[in-house]
Order: sequence, then structure tokens, then C-alpha cells
Amino acid sequence: MRPGSWKLIQVETRKQSIMWEFEKYRRLLKKKQPPGRRLEVEAAAALASLEQEEGETMQKLEQNHSELIQQSRVLWRMIAELEERSQRPVRWMLQGIQEVLNRSKSWSLRRPEPISLELKTDCRVLGLREILRTYAADVRLDPDTAYSRLIVSEDRKCVRYGDTKQKLPDNPERFYRYNIVLGSQCISSGRHYWEVEVGDRSEWGLGVCKENVDRKEVVYLSPHYGFWVIRLRKGNEYRAGTDEYPLLSLPVPPRRVGVFLDYEAHDISFYNVTDNGSHIFTFPHYPFPGRLLPYFSPCYSIGANNTAPLAICSLDRED
Repeated sequence: MRPGSWKLIQVETRKQSIMWEFEKYRRLLKKKQPPGRRLEVEAAAALASLEQEEGETMQKLEQNHSELIQQSRVLWRMIAELEERSQRPVRWMLQGIQEVLNRSKSWSLRRPEPISLELKTDCRVLGLREILRTYAADVRLDPDTAYSRLIVSEDRKCVRYGDTKQKLPDNPERFYRYNIVLGSQCISSGRHYWEVEVGDRSEWGLGVCKENVDRKEVVYLSPHYGFWVIRLRKGNEYRAGTDEYPLLSLPVPPRRVGVFLDYEAHDISFYNVTDNGSHIFTFPHYPFPGRLLPYFSPCYSIGANNTAPLAICSLDRED
């Protein structure tokens, strides 16, 4: 990987996340109390830490890059010398060939020192989760939207994947092809926050979608098609939306995920509650095209570690 591509993809994305999250905290805190100087100091410290980490990693990448170029030049000189010799008459071609062969045998590729490209400077705003919890929404599942294999609990707070299809009416609201169930509350304004226990499941999906998404045919989990969703696949592949967004790096696997929707600010963000509220991802800010519904998918029950339900958490008390 060229050093510049790492910088553009990872560092700039993390830098934008830090700025967005502190700006969000400042905006939300303004309703409660003046943000104060502390917030600016924390934001500056987080960006400075990211800049230092960027510099150190770029230096290592550049050093490895230079060493590889140097080795490449030596190798190409050796190849050019052998090619030049191959054009000579045989009696001249073999003069000094032993020395060339000895050099080629002694030459070997020195592998660069492995460099971790995982950023250690996370996006975390102390106190943000407490503010988000003041916008707690009583989200409940709508059984009429649930795919026929999904089993929704009586209190409409949990959903799990069942062993067989249930005999349910194929009403217009119900998803026909995918393991999806939606929340019952349409959202068209305001700020809303909820948390979902995903446990140690190896696959799941969470987020929001447009009220009028297609529920019978193929869907693509992208904002272009009305889905703002993050998902886990194969136990360790975290992704936002579809392949248009890069894989997410989460050092601590979330067992509980927070979802925050600020409709007027065009903000849909996700947080790792297991990691004390570190930021997972925020979709680019664009106006929402109509009313939204909470989205849940327990995916499939593959293996023993994927049978627990997705559970909407109660935020009435501190956990």
C-alpha cells in the first residue's frame, strides 16, 4: 500500500469523525449548559494525538517504501547485467559469470517490518453517552413487518431467528426475502437514541430505513436505497452500508450498540457501548427523504454463538 492511500482513507475519516462528534456534543450540550473551554481542549488533544500517530505511521511506511525501492533497484541492475551478458558471444558472456551468480545467490528480499495500520486514537467524547441517553426513545418492534422466520417477543423488545417459517399473512408491511423487522415508531423529526444488545452474535444489522422501502424484492443496504445500516458478518467483518464504505475497525467487539438519530441535523450515528461509548460510524450528512423506521436484523442462526436474540435495552436506569 502506498503511504498516501492509507492517509487519505483512514486518517481523514477518523479526523472527520472526531470533529463531527465534538461538534455534536457542543450542539447537544448547548441545550443543557454552556459547553465551556474543556470541550475545545479535549477536541484539540484528540486531533493532536491523531496527528502524532499519523506522523509516526507515515514515517514507518515511508521507510519501508524506501527500502523496497532500494532493493528493487539492486535487483533490476542485476537483471539488466544478466540480460546484457546474454547478448554477448558465448566466450565473452561467461567471463566473470561466477561472480554475478554468487551475487544473485546471496541476494534475498528483506521483508519490511510489519506495520499496523489500525489507528489507536479512537473517536470518543467523554460525557456524550449521558447526553444521548436524555433522548432515549421507547423503541418497539412491529411484528407485522417481521420476516416469517423471525420471532418477536410479546413485549416487542426482542427478536430472534427461528428454525422454521411461521404461517403468517403476507401483508404489504412484511419483509418477504430478508431477516428484517422494523420498529413501530415512524420518525420525522427530533432526536432519538436507543441501544441494542447484540451479545456475542457473529452476524447482525442495525440502523434505520425509509418507511417506504421495498419489502418484497431484493434490497441493498445503502442510503441510496433508503437504508442507513451497520452490520456484522462472519464474526469480525464490520461494515457500514454496502461496499461503497470501507470495513470498520473496531478494536473492542461491541456487545451493545447505541443508535442516535437527529432528524433535523441529518445525523445517524452508531456507538460501541461496550467500549464506553466510542464512536463506530456516522453516515454522511444529507437530508432524509421522508419518515424513518428503526431497522433490526438478527441475520441467521449459524453455529452456537448466533442464537441469542437482538434485545432493545431499557435506558430508564443506568446500566
